[in-house]
Amino acid sequence: MAAIVDSNAAADFAMPCTCERCAPQTADLRQPTRDERRRFLAAASNDSGKAAHLLTKTLVWRRDNNIDALAKLARDGPATEEDREELANEAKVDALYPCALLPTGYDGTCLQVQMLGRADVGGLLDDVGEERALRASTLRNERALLLGKRVLVLDMEGLSPSTLRGLPTFKRLIDIMQRHYPGSVSRILVVNCPLLVWTAYKVVQPWLAPETAARVALFSWREEPDFGGLISEECLPARY
Repeated sequence: MAAIVDSNAAADFAMPCTCERCAPQTADLRQPTRDERRRFLAAASNDSGKAAHLLTKTLVWRRDNNIDALAKLARDGPATEEDREELANEAKVDALYPCALLPTGYDGTCLQVQMLGRADVGGLLDDVGEERALRASTLRNERALLLGKRVLVLDMEGLSPSTLRGLPTFKRLIDIMQRHYPGSVSRILVVNCPLLVWTAYKVVQPWLAPETAARVALFSWREEPDFGGLISEECLPARY
């Protein structure tokens, strides 16, 4: 008879990772939350050693880039001048790359719509700067994480060849999502796709982990996106 494994007990793996690469970086590293342990253990296919290694690297990234301050801002609202500067940066990025975080009608999930086709890539890279744009995107990740798993919609309406200038930055966004927010996205729908998107996806696809690629679906501007029952009818944006 197969043993019954308590998922809560399984998530109690030893932290931080003590391997040669991780050990020198773990001074003053906070302990992970229960949700972080659960998500990283699932991402590591219940391999506790691998989960500890991946999660330790994420906690180092969070410490070195003060990501927990973004988590607190997303949860509690602004309390310091630095918080207000983060919000101003987020608003500037939202104006250049519109994004909305919406309910799905179901507990523990949210719908995030990013209007990638309308993104002013020149403004993001030249006026805001790549690092500040990535910072705002990370704050978006923290906001979504508070609501549970995301259904992520990348709307390509209005996409032009100039948008491809942002591919290296988009690669960094993908890396951050895959490395530091595993298990946070249940489905990625790329909608209103012109022919250019299928060409660009051939470049992007090798950047995706197999489990991420399996969640991606592309729909042309002629097709109605299939949300797979993840969004209730009353919460579905009218444009879809």
